[in-house]
Amino acid sequence: MPNMGCAMSRFGRNFPRKYCQKPTEEDLWTPNPVLISDRFMARTPEGFVPASTLNLLAAAWIQFQTHDWFNHEDVS
Repeated sequence: MPNMGCAMSRFGRNFPRKYCQKPTEEDLWTPNPVLISDRFMARTPEGFVPASTLNLLAAAWIQFQTHDWFNHEDVS
C-alpha cells in the first residue's frame, strides 16, 4: 500500500473509502497544524523544561505510528 501515510491522505483507515467523504481543504487545516505546533513547542518564560516522563501525547503518537506501519489484514 504505497499511499499509506502520504500527504493529503486520511489518518484513519478503519472504514472503506466508499463510506468516507474526502476532506475539504478547510477540514484539513482546521485546526491549523502550524498554530497548534507553535503553541505546543513554545518556550516558557522559565526556559526549556525537559520532560521527566513519557507523556500521553507521545504515547498516542507512537500508537498511531505503529498502527500505520503494520497492515492488520489477513494475507493468507
